[in-house]
Amino acid sequence: MNRQHTRTYRRRTRLGLPAAALGLAAATFAAAPPPAPPSPGAPAPAHATERRAHAELAGLTLAPVAPLGIGGFRGAYGVADSPRAGTTDDGDFTDPDGVLPYLTVTGQKVTRTAGASARARISGLALRTGATEWARVRPWAGSTGSLDTYAECAPTPTGPAARAYARSDATEVLVLGHLVAPGTTTLRVTGAELKHPSTVRDGTLTVTYAGYQQPQGEAPERARSARAGLRVHVTGTLRNTRGAIAYQGDLVDLRLGEVTADCAPAAPPSATPEAVAPASPSATPSPSASPSPSRTASPVPAAAGAPGPPGPGAALLPGGPGMLAGTGTPAAMWLLGLSATLVVAGTGLVLRARHDIRAWGA
Repeated sequence: MNRQHTRTYRRRTRLGLPAAALGLAAATFAAAPPPAPPSPGAPAPAHATERRAHAELAGLTLAPVAPLGIGGFRGAYGVADSPRAGTTDDGDFTDPDGVLPYLTVTGQKVTRTAGASARARISGLALRTGATEWARVRPWAGSTGSLDTYAECAPTPTGPAARAYARSDATEVLVLGHLVAPGTTTLRVTGAELKHPSTVRDGTLTVTYAGYQQPQGEAPERARSARAGLRVHVTGTLRNTRGAIAYQGDLVDLRLGEVTADCAPAAPPSATPEAVAPASPSATPSPSASPSPSRTASPVPAAAGAPGPPGPGAALLPGGPGMLAGTGTPAAMWLLGLSATLVVAGTGLVLRARHDIRAWGA
C-alpha cells in the first residue's frame, strides 16, 4: 500500500467515525422521553414559603441645617435581617453606615431575627451633633428598664396571624435636655441651648415622640405583616441674631427598635387554575366585600420588540410543542431521519476504507 492509499484510508476513517457517532447521539436524543410535568400534588418550591424579618437598633436621619453646621445624613445601626424561613441573624454592630459618630449607645443593645420574627432591645442612648445633645433615651431613675420591640407573623397553613408590641413604659426621652411625653411637644429654645449662639438667637421646635405597633394589640390578629418601633421626630423654625428666619423644616428623625415581619407568600400563581363559570347575562352585581389582605401580582409588560399574542384573525403555523414550525411534523422524526443518514454514511465510509485496504494489500 503506497502513501496515496494511506492518505485516502485516513481521510475516510476520520470522516466516517465522527459521522456515525454523531448519528448515534442524535438518535439517543430523539428517542429520549420528554420531561414529565410537575405533579399537581407535588410540594411547592422553596420560595413559596419565603418570608422576611428585619430589625434595626437605631435609624437616624439628619437634615442639612447650615445655621447649626449640620450636614445631611442617613443611616442605620445594629441591623438584623432574615430574608427567608430557617435563617437567623443576631445583628451587625460593625456600623457600616457610620452612625456611631452621632449616636452613643449605653447598656443593652440587642437585635435578632429568626424566620418570621424580629426583636430589638436598647437600654439607653444619646444623639449628638458636635456639642449639641439633641436627644437622650434612658431608664427611669432607679429603674433597669429598656425599650423592647417585637414583631412576628405566622404564615399559612396556621396563619396568617401577626402580632407586635413596642414597650417603653420604663424609659424616658429628653430633647435638648427637656423631658418630653408621648405625643407632640412644643419647645422654645435659645441659641445657647443649641450651642450656636453666634448664628441662632432662638427657635421653636416641635417634637413628636411616639411608639407604634401594627397590629395594635399584642394578641395575634389575622394579618400578613407586623411592625413596631419608637420614633422621635424634631422639626423647627430657627431665627438668626437679627430675628429673621434662618431655617425652617425637619431637623432630626430618630427611629429606635424598628422591627418588621412579613409572612405574605412569595409564590407565583398556582399552576392549576380553577375553572371559572361564565357569568349569566341577567346576573346583578352584588355589593363588593371589604378588600382582601392577600397580595395580587401586577401584570408584567412585554419587553420592547417581543411578539405579542396572535389576534383573533391571525393565521397560525401548523405544529405546536414538539413540532417543526411550519410543517406539523414532529421534530423527533426529523432527528431520527438525520441520525439514520449519518450512521449509514459514516459506517459506509469506514467499511469502504477497510475494503480498499484489503484490496490494496492484495
